[in-house]
Amino acid sequence: MKKRLRKKKHLGEFAVFGVSLRVRCAPDLTEDRFDALLDDFIIDAVEAENLFFSGGGSAPQGWSGVLEPSRGHQSIDPGSLARVTTWLSSRPEVVSVEVSEPWDLWHGRDPFGWNGKSPPWD
Repeated sequence: MKKRLRKKKHLGEFAVFGVSLRVRCAPDLTEDRFDALLDDFIIDAVEAENLFFSGGGSAPQGWSGVLEPSRGHQSIDPGSLARVTTWLSSRPEVVSVEVSEPWDLWHGRDPFGWNGKSPPWD
């Protein structure tokens, strides 16, 4: 396959790899504190590392989603991923954090079961 088509289809050297996150929150976490936690996560962890995050959830069920590299990068820098997970683990509202192995965001399957239609926290 020609390079132009590999790029268009995100194949070979143009594949994009991200990781899945699954976060469980303290059982007594209120919705307001949960919303504040997500806002802080996006600003202080995700955007600070120049990453993108998509996902969601709720305080009682926790949340999950996909962390992906910024445009122009094919994978997340291990140092950035470590800083994000350290940030999450250090929060008192967070009980546990699971991070998947990197997977192909265009052609792979989410190891935690997110298929873009029915969230795994339902």
